[in-house]
Amino acid sequence: MEEWDENRDALIDLFGKVRDEWMDNDLATWIGANRFYPGVPDALKFSSSTIYIVTTKQSRFADALLRELAGVTIPPERIYGLGTGPKVKVLKQLQLRPEHQGMKLHFVEDRLATLKNVIKEPELDGWNLYL
Repeated sequence: MEEWDENRDALIDLFGKVRDEWMDNDLATWIGANRFYPGVPDALKFSSSTIYIVTTKQSRFADALLRELAGVTIPPERIYGLGTGPKVKVLKQLQLRPEHQGMKLHFVEDRLATLKNVIKEPELDGWNLYL
């Protein structure tokens, strides 16, 4: 971005606007351009545990994908999207919640680099990690 003199926040806003327009004009095509890994929608649907979504996507896009592709509704307060901070920070916040004390927490992530960042944080040793 530096090489092309681009501003990160401006690009995030631009991409968000383009996605919003695409969704407004042709939601089916936008949904069709996305996918979940096999088994993820069923895991979300049939989970007996409280689910939190921690994603680098803007929350409104994650919500649309969850509803339209996975067929699940996650309350907005349990979707941590772009702008809520690094995933490591969000995991720390989640594990400190009183309702999570004494529980085994699970983090499913599709990027090895992110899992390595979690592993580097000793205070996150209580999480089960999955790639």
